[in-house]
Amino acid sequence: MVKRTIHLDKILIFILLVIVSFALTSCASEIPEGNIKDFVMEIDYDKSYEYIKTGKSVITSTYYENKVEDGKVVLTTYIDKDSMYYYTLKEVSGSYFGNDKDDYNFYQQEILSYFDEANNVVVYQKTDGILDNVSYSEEDVTDSVKSFFYSDVTSNYHSGGVYYGDYVLANVANYYQFFSLNDDETELTYSVNTKSETEDGKELINMHSFTVDRYGMIISLTSRAFTRDYSMEILTTIECEYNIPINKLINL
Repeated sequence: MVKRTIHLDKILIFILLVIVSFALTSCASEIPEGNIKDFVMEIDYDKSYEYIKTGKSVITSTYYENKVEDGKVVLTTYIDKDSMYYYTLKEVSGSYFGNDKDDYNFYQQEILSYFDEANNVVVYQKTDGILDNVSYSEEDVTDSVKSFFYSDVTSNYHSGGVYYGDYVLANVANYYQFFSLNDDETELTYSVNTKSETEDGKELINMHSFTVDRYGMIISLTSRAFTRDYSMEILTTIECEYNIPINKLINL
């Protein structure tokens, strides 16, 4: 079978396309009155950014061919806003590693940046056990932390951040039936399944769900796309924790 690796960033963009595809006409409807509207109307990015002091996210994407794991990428990120501490570990296996343009050219990469007690920039990058020669500006350090929320801090289009408040607001009016609150009304879940076709005419099933807290921050996400015959499947999950103790590295 032809190798079909897909870069993690492209997978995350695919997830967003699934979400955004349900929001194309969201301006045409109003959110029905009730507890969901009350929950959603309190979501605000500035409040979310202020609320989060520390955070951890684990993004895992696994590619299967004929129900057999063919490749995996795991991206683990820690942040501490007070010291603008940012650490990320990307682990690559199977067919995600290679020389094609959509492949990763490493198996493991760590990036560490923060401000020390003297407010100096500290940065390390290690690729497959070898330290890289990199330098960061102060803006690079702060942008790294902000990327925990939005992966592209120069725009409001995030392909890896874990703030989903904007997409909740965009979807909830027209697709109210896909949203639900937990019993104590502290978490909002969005869940939808769709069907489409691949380029070669196979039926592609998309199963997508995510849960956010009252600040619009992802708690968990699962996105699964597979052909009816299971010749291809991509499973992506995101798990996040906020305001938790962080064991900070000093160097790599």
